[in-house]
Amino acid sequence: MRSNARFAQANDFFDIGAKTVGRLEQAVWWGLWRHTNKGLANVSQKRLAKDIGVSRRSIAYAIKNLENAGLLDVPWRGGLVGGLSKYIIRSHRQVTE
Repeated sequence: MRSNARFAQANDFFDIGAKTVGRLEQAVWWGLWRHTNKGLANVSQKRLAKDIGVSRRSIAYAIKNLENAGLLDVPWRGGLVGGLSKYIIRSHRQVTE
């Protein structure tokens, strides 16, 4: 993702998407945005929890809420054997007609 597009996404989230979720979800979204490279965020929930200063369980809860709000897709769920989860963040709910 080009730098201009990346910051446009951040601005859209700040202007639109952030109003639809709580502060925990906002912090997790920004943490995922920080770890995004070429459209995918690859970061462990443990790392996000450490960066934000909350429990791993809170991170899992926020990720589920971001998915439900249409602000996050998880095309690959990692684990002990599967490695890191992969996340695609969205700046606001994508409207389909």
